[in-house]
Amino acid sequence: MKKILAILLGVALVAGALSLTSCQKNVDNAKSLINTVWGAQDGADQYFLEFTSQMGCKMRINDRSPYEGTFIILGNKPSLKGSSIEVVFTDWSEKVEGLVGEFKSEDELDLDHMMFYRLPVDAK
Repeated sequence: MKKILAILLGVALVAGALSLTSCQKNVDNAKSLINTVWGAQDGADQYFLEFTSQMGCKMRINDRSPYEGTFIILGNKPSLKGSSIEVVFTDWSEKVEGLVGEFKSEDELDLDHMMFYRLPVDAK
């Protein structure tokens, strides 16, 4: 009986370690976005998406006040390319807006069918 418990405990520990290491890729990708700004153009409107923390972001459209949001990276990829992202914004009227997208490369993000490009560090 002790051997069975030891084996089960070993399997549980290995499974837990594997799940932590696979999730670690998503965490590392999220951390790599901190303090980056991404821009998109839709007609006359300019969109700026800034990642402010490991889970926080804000979206500014033209010169309006920014929408605060949170995001999560999915996909367990070794880099941003091919990873999915889910972003949820709340505006000042408490309206919630959810967006989904995928990183096409380290510098291109297709977010809700709008292409965002990583901007140089000094651009905002």
